[in-house]
Amino acid sequence: MEMKDLNIRRIFWDEIKDEIKQANQEFYSLVEEINPGKDCPLYLLQFPYGDLVGDTISQFIPLKNGDYIRLNDPDLPSEILKDLGYGKNNSPMGIILDKQFELFVDLKSKNTIIPFRVQKPGEFLNYTRTLNINHDFNYAPNGVLSMTSGTRSSFVLPSIGCSNKFSKMCRSLRIQLPKPDTTYNHHYLFQSLLNSSTITNKWRSSLVYFSEKWITNIKHNVEWHKIQQYFFKVFSQKCLFSNNLVHCNTTYSLLLEKNNLKPNPYLFDTFKHLINIMLGESPGFSPAVTEYGLPLGMLQDILVSSYGLVNTIPTIMTPSTFDIRRKNSESIYYSLQIPTTSSFSPKSKNSSVMVYLRELQYLYTKLKDELIKDNHFFSDTIIQYAFQNLDYSFHHNFNDIDCVVDQIKNLTSTDDRFRFMVNVPKLNMQVAEDAKFFRGCVKISWSRN
Repeated sequence: MEMKDLNIRRIFWDEIKDEIKQANQEFYSLVEEINPGKDCPLYLLQFPYGDLVGDTISQFIPLKNGDYIRLNDPDLPSEILKDLGYGKNNSPMGIILDKQFELFVDLKSKNTIIPFRVQKPGEFLNYTRTLNINHDFNYAPNGVLSMTSGTRSSFVLPSIGCSNKFSKMCRSLRIQLPKPDTTYNHHYLFQSLLNSSTITNKWRSSLVYFSEKWITNIKHNVEWHKIQQYFFKVFSQKCLFSNNLVHCNTTYSLLLEKNNLKPNPYLFDTFKHLINIMLGESPGFSPAVTEYGLPLGMLQDILVSSYGLVNTIPTIMTPSTFDIRRKNSESIYYSLQIPTTSSFSPKSKNSSVMVYLRELQYLYTKLKDELIKDNHFFSDTIIQYAFQNLDYSFHHNFNDIDCVVDQIKNLTSTDDRFRFMVNVPKLNMQVAEDAKFFRGCVKISWSRN
């Protein structure tokens, strides 16, 4: 195989530095001081929405014929193997330039996606290679994460389960695919719609891989020391929470014991996961209002004109990260119908979602009273700050006869993103308040007081 067969560009700092400056000003300034020459190549890659950038085995290099070749394939051109071969079993170091990428765990047997992280422009892949940290053992599990161009776990909020409408849409777009039975398959639906011969889809994400020469210089060349220090700073910021996670989990258990609480393990796992979402350590979901994660306008147009969503707004939910450091961060959501916890504690077979939601609200109320106290386990920590300044609200689109769980209209009426459409006129279209996502939904938002 030759370079001309690959959909990848071998470039140099002067050719790409303006784009990197736009994505990450601080990193750009440090590298510009050095101004690397042609002995330090980089590689620019672009991907359409939904393409697999890497799986549990290796990263992929796109071919011009639309196929892909693994980075660990010995048939790759020698210069690729020389420059990027250091990442053949996981990933080279890279920087996101445009759009978003999602790192996720794909549980095919459960039809479940666990979003791990949404990577944004200016963020790095596999940068810890630069840190000169030598261990006797590898502490990271292998074969867990995959990565897509755009957001893998996005899904349509309203139901698209009408067989007649779905068949009509497939005929109009000249595609053949089964109707998605769960939100797990909405990703494949989006890809099929966008790949239709009747559609012109120009959405592309882009990233840059750094050749091994960059890694060597950052680790060993004193002139590059500031760049290594930069990555140490990024690493330390990322680890602030995870380094204390064991202590946090122990403290949560102590709080349960102190308050004589014995929640269902599934609910306790969910409660801890909601804290991670609140702190920005795990993604939640929010209505898409930009094209960073997927071609939103085009997909909404198709859902209205081809599928026939004429009465319901074609809201698309997308994984997103709450920014607790920004006071005007918009609300983020979690649904018991689409569990994304990394633990798989069993549910009680005889409990309904409404019962779970009431129990979760009770657990939240009891523990919040403890977590906001001064001179306590979490005094002067980010967790105390979060519970003092953020609220959880619990919603269901069925009426709760005990009036404990709030109605879903009180959620959708306070977030205009559920009514957002890129191109299609709204007319009398309504938010899909009957959506499955809302049958047990938790909203995390800044307190009003």
